[in-house]
Amino acid sequence: MNRKLHSILLVEDNFMTNTYNEKILEDICIANHIITAEDGNDALDYLERCKKNNTYPEIMIIDLNLPDMSGWEILDHFSALHFEKGKSPAIIILTVSHREEDERRAFSVPGVIGYLTKPMTKQHFLDALDIYEQHYAHHIT
Repeated sequence: MNRKLHSILLVEDNFMTNTYNEKILEDICIANHIITAEDGNDALDYLERCKKNNTYPEIMIIDLNLPDMSGWEILDHFSALHFEKGKSPAIIILTVSHREEDERRAFSVPGVIGYLTKPMTKQHFLDALDIYEQHYAHHIT
């Protein structure tokens, strides 16, 4: 990728996983800001603030297994936010699930560009970024 993204939102409840994922993203030097949300409510609150401020993360990385609100529920609520055309973040699912039905379900959600199983690797994320760059490059500033 030639230019940095403005921001990436990580939605993950495990502190160590967040630290690990942040390190990978920092090593890649792909975004100016990496924001973490430890649950779905924090993530949705952040996205609502983004809509008001007209500053959006270009990519969201969402764990499916979260307390209080699953990643699936976040995706349902996210769809209801109705972002302006071209402003909706691309979504990468990060999960421990190797179930084909979960992967199929994830890719049926508009905006999902990747389905990664934990732990996230640099190469898997770079592969997802290639897809992002092909389809969502208009987000890059």
